[in-house]
Amino acid sequence: MEFLLFTFVGVVHLLSLSSGKPIYKNDISRRTFQEIKEEIASYRDVAKAIIDLAVYGKAQNRSYERLALLVDTVGPRPSGSRSLEKAIQIMYQNLREDGLENVHLEPVKIPHWERGEESAVMLEPRIHRMAILGLGSSIGTPPEGITAEVLVVTSFEELQRRAPEARGKIVVYNQPYVNYSTTVQYRVQGAVEAAKVGALASLIRSVASFSIYSPHTGIQEYQDGVPKIPTACITVEDAEMMSRMASRGNRIVIQLKMGAKNYPDADSFNTVAEIIGSKYPEQVVLVSGHLDSWDVGQGAMDDGGGAFISWEALSLIKDLDGTEAEGTSVPAHDHANPGGRPAELRTDSLRWVTGTRRAAPVGELGTGLASLRPAHLCPRRPAAHFSRSLVPTTCVSAAMLGLRQGLLTRFAHGPRGARIRRRFSLPAGISI
Repeated sequence: MEFLLFTFVGVVHLLSLSSGKPIYKNDISRRTFQEIKEEIASYRDVAKAIIDLAVYGKAQNRSYERLALLVDTVGPRPSGSRSLEKAIQIMYQNLREDGLENVHLEPVKIPHWERGEESAVMLEPRIHRMAILGLGSSIGTPPEGITAEVLVVTSFEELQRRAPEARGKIVVYNQPYVNYSTTVQYRVQGAVEAAKVGALASLIRSVASFSIYSPHTGIQEYQDGVPKIPTACITVEDAEMMSRMASRGNRIVIQLKMGAKNYPDADSFNTVAEIIGSKYPEQVVLVSGHLDSWDVGQGAMDDGGGAFISWEALSLIKDLDGTEAEGTSVPAHDHANPGGRPAELRTDSLRWVTGTRRAAPVGELGTGLASLRPAHLCPRRPAAHFSRSLVPTTCVSAAMLGLRQGLLTRFAHGPRGARIRRRFSLPAGISI
């Protein structure tokens, strides 16, 4: 409990450095350890009240039960699917019944990609059916599939050195797992780099530190001016096996079939609710998660948990009547999967992002102690200069998100997080 409380009030402190007043890059002042310690200690009572309500009070297990009901009822929620639209309507009704303010739907266009049937069969040096999962937005193969020899590489550098060998082949990446942010580049960029050297398709070792013959899916990105080729993830075990075969000089041939297809963008909605603050009603902190999910699971962690934790943050504020400082809003947005293009947050129409209201988005792409530290506390990262107001009322949202920091920060420092930070003019230390 002491660790939980420390984590909680630590995040609260970092979120409330401005005490309701904007802090800009040129007027951040360094604070002594004692000042920081006293600031954190001042939130002990409110932190305890929130923890007691969430852990021991009427809110105990509430968010989990809400999430379980949705994923059990709706199941997978791929972008552009009817199941996603059903989930959006359920979320909309739930937010209204919860008594939150300004509950509404914001129209948005989202990608629509469908996996279709897919298979990969090794034909040489022996027959072996491989487990694969196509990557989001990948094109499909011709109906007869692609049958080609395999080139196994362990890095982009090796691919470049062996570029003449890659033409007309299927490139298999058997990159070692270092950490997620380092290794995921092969999934995201693998197809593009393989296409540049004339490959017909690419198969990527799943980005996982552990495997029980389970392929992983995820986003991948094509590049303008580079031919689009089919791409999928294979298991760690199959990638290692083909690497061993190649090292022995075996000729490896694979037949790949993928029915993946991209459709025109679909009409959908961002689901929005808020609590308007009484002291700083013009200032808002956004907490969010995406309701869509991949098609091969329930989407409970990616990102049902993020969406429902964001909802729970507002519910806790409402339960405690915590409207003293600034408002809090929760857009349950589309679309993060499977096309790799986050949904429009509609900055042209959301009044808490434009006009006189100022917003600091916080959500699935990352927050918590690691990504909100000021420069003098975290010299390993760029300075976290707060150009949006953040005040103590946001502690509920920060606490609920901070409890799952490992999940929420996984994309915070990648290219997608950087693009979003630039779009919202956010400092490097804050990401949505």
